[in-house]
Amino acid sequence: MDASGGTAAATVWYDYWVNGTQLRSLPREDFSAVPTSLGAYADAAYFWLYTPVSGSGATSGLDNRNSVLLYIANNRFYRLASAGVTRPAPIQVSSEAAANSICDWHDPQLNTPNLELATFKYRMPGKDQKCLTGDDEYREIRLGMAAAEAPLNVGVDRFRADEQYAASGTLSGYLVAAAAGNIYWYDASFANPRQLAAAAGVDDSYADFRLLGSSPDGRYRLLELFTSGVYLFDSGSQKLTKVMDRGSIDTLGYRNGYFYLSASASQTGNTVYRVPVDGSTVAQQVLGVVEKVIGVAGNSLLYRQTGAGGVEIYALDLTVAGARPGLIKTLATVDEVAPLAGRVYYTATVRSGSSVSSARAGSFKTDGSDEVVFDGAVWAGNDLRNGVQPDYPMLALDRLYLAQGVSFSAKAEWTGGNLSWVDANTGRIGGAIGAMPANIYAYRFASLDSGSTVLGLGYSADGYTTYYLRANRASGKVVSVDQSSTGYNYNWKGDWSIAR
Repeated sequence: MDASGGTAAATVWYDYWVNGTQLRSLPREDFSAVPTSLGAYADAAYFWLYTPVSGSGATSGLDNRNSVLLYIANNRFYRLASAGVTRPAPIQVSSEAAANSICDWHDPQLNTPNLELATFKYRMPGKDQKCLTGDDEYREIRLGMAAAEAPLNVGVDRFRADEQYAASGTLSGYLVAAAAGNIYWYDASFANPRQLAAAAGVDDSYADFRLLGSSPDGRYRLLELFTSGVYLFDSGSQKLTKVMDRGSIDTLGYRNGYFYLSASASQTGNTVYRVPVDGSTVAQQVLGVVEKVIGVAGNSLLYRQTGAGGVEIYALDLTVAGARPGLIKTLATVDEVAPLAGRVYYTATVRSGSSVSSARAGSFKTDGSDEVVFDGAVWAGNDLRNGVQPDYPMLALDRLYLAQGVSFSAKAEWTGGNLSWVDANTGRIGGAIGAMPANIYAYRFASLDSGSTVLGLGYSADGYTTYYLRANRASGKVVSVDQSSTGYNYNWKGDWSIAR
């Protein structure tokens, strides 16, 4: 009930995407609604989705239901909520009147404890009206700014700064890869700089710190600074320790006091390293060069090698000191392999030249047991769990989407079939959804588990058309809600699991 004694209006979650020159919208769970255009936008690359985050470490929570989309249209910045009791309308952010002309921007922290105070830092041409020259101007806006509030003019180091927050959500200070070199800590007022580490000069475009992992208590954070290396940051003491040189690095998550990383080894494969949670030593090699690291499921590190009998899947128990990898499964053929919810999922196709004669989707536990196989099927997407993310930034999954009875084109792309959802913990079908629309190829679903609807994208046989798809588990519907020509970075914009 609301304050007047009536029934309170329900909050509705909206999805956004671009088509041609228009930003479009639909309520997530309403399959009777038709798309609504919200006006033009400046560039399909000028969209940033900010999502509220609470807590840190093991209690880190992401709330996509209350995200805010920042974008540029008509030389202005606008924000657009992802949910409301009525359809959200664009609201102008700041008095910036030349936003179409931005030269560059510092990658914003899109997961933030306070959307009103979340910032966007951008670079504008100076008096010479040319980008990336010495007289460029640097500016900063907050998402909560009103249309009459002027952007803040900032220096280049403030432009390059990454905000650091305590578990309570308060701003602790800033990490800055300075324009002149070295890494500094600034306090919450962006004052009193203190050098934390030596570093060579980093281009403006690569001056952001990418979060690779966080300790369970949130104190220690593993950060990558592109072209510089991997650092362990103690958010309590503001100590920064370099633990790895730069390279092509993928995070494998946190387990039992260590962060695990996979680094490419030239063209030969991957090597696995671990870093003590407190950064007391540099990265230590756990596994020498292997063909491909699959990831971590439960306490097992998984990788694949090509053997005489096919593709061999190995597991290494990370909880046992000195453990050696063991072969858990040999697959005659396999295309994709991924660890999810304590199981190993794979898709395998049988090929004759460039054509595909059959497909199989399956999964098994990390000890090789309890294999579940679906013939004539492929895995076609997943649902990410909204809310508490104990392994953040490696997100947990609830469901996978299975396409059964598919056929293949001459380009080996699948089409048709029936869509079902599968429980990620068991590998078993939880329920049927429905038949796929005809003539949509290479489709994939990826979304959050809020409500019953998952978003997807598919393509025409010639690849010239993109289809926007929705599938609803409760009603058993799969529909195409819109279509557009490809080649312009068209994509869903309002759900971080599928937005581009």
